Amino acid sequence: MFTLLKLARRNILRHARYSIGSGLAVAAGFLALTLFQAYITDIRLLYEESYEHRGMYGNVLIEHTGSVAERRASPWDFVINASQQKEIEAFLAEKSGEVFATVRFLLGTGLITNGSMQTIFLMKGHSVAEGARMRGAKWDWDTALGNPLSHSKEESPVVLGLGLAEILGCTIPPSAHKLSKAGNYEATYRPFECTTKEFQLSTSTANGQTNALSTTMVGAVNAMYREIDERFIMAPIELVQRLYQTDAVSAYSVLLKDASKASQFISAFNQFAVDKQLPLLSANWKDHREGEMYRRTMNLLAIFRNFVVTILVAITGLSVFNTFLKAVKERTREIGTLRSIGFSMRSLLAVFGMEAAMLCLLGTTGGAILSVSLTALLNHSGIMYKAGLLADPIPFHLAFALEYYVTSAAFLIGVSVFAAVFAAAGTTRAPIAENLIHV
Repeated sequence: MFTLLKLARRNILRHARYSIGSGLAVAAGFLALTLFQAYITDIRLLYEESYEHRGMYGNVLIEHTGSVAERRASPWDFVINASQQKEIEAFLAEKSGEVFATVRFLLGTGLITNGSMQTIFLMKGHSVAEGARMRGAKWDWDTALGNPLSHSKEESPVVLGLGLAEILGCTIPPSAHKLSKAGNYEATYRPFECTTKEFQLSTSTANGQTNALSTTMVGAVNAMYREIDERFIMAPIELVQRLYQTDAVSAYSVLLKDASKASQFISAFNQFAVDKQLPLLSANWKDHREGEMYRRTMNLLAIFRNFVVTILVAITGLSVFNTFLKAVKERTREIGTLRSIGFSMRSLLAVFGMEAAMLCLLGTTGGAILSVSLTALLNHSGIMYKAGLLADPIPFHLAFALEYYVTSAAFLIGVSVFAAVFAAAGTTRAPIAENLIHV
């Protein structure tokens, strides 16, 4: 076996032209497969980070068991009241070793006016300190203009979506739609101009009465999706509860220290709710209605990925197959010579299989080096582009996904060895004399 391995290595060096061609075909195929999969992976990670940290949905959402239709018909019958909140807090206290951060939300809608313009708003009230903890260092500063709620000292602060702020008379500079190379906002105050930063919110309370509050705009945030951005308001949950005259909350989000334990946490809470006869339910945000846009986007990307990967696999496989097939056929006389001095068919097939495997290993190594280099270069290039429904351009990034490197290398090695053995098998079956006179 060692002799055959040495022979395979000698053949690679002796037939350098074919070896280089085969290696380049493998490297090109490896590069195409890994870079495309890296892009798709990065898009998925971008969306997940946006939901889990920037959007503060964590790993688990806890809410009332009411359906979407029931909530729309009677929203205040399907919130989490004070007694239910105490039960949730008790459960979270028991699981404190697993929980990194917990955020309470109260959602609502109403009208916002600056005195001359009035429009509908969609409000997301949240516990500010815990929200900043869940967003983490990358998204601690989550505003494109002004200050985040966690850095504001106003008595009744609100942060408006960029689209809503523009509707209400604020001037939004082009720089507000630019993220840093890291894909977030630099932690610095960016001034903004509005006809007024004082707004009045009015709505129907939980008791069916009309209530209004004066608020101060302290910043503007990108609400990720264009349609939401033109209606979006963020505020401290205490302000929202005061506006709606309630102590209820719409939902809890929980970020775990170990995301892989989310399923166990969800099962434990749901069993807890059943035992306590609480009308509460927990779920991963990916399975929740809030994750519907994520699921649709990922399903679309999956179709696109499967289509493109199928084409890439077919082209790459055929290219590598034809390259090795031609390389073996060009060495028909060499095969005849080896057979004439006593090499068996099995030995020759082993030599060509080893040769193909070594060439492919070299090709994938070169492709991996090139792929990692291009990934680093593109990730630091600062290229910005629009991604689907997202409101702002995002930096072009490629994720490093080791599993795709391994699967791509395994696929290409398999195709290469099969091509070499297939071509050699056909040649070695021919008579030795025919091999020797092959032109």
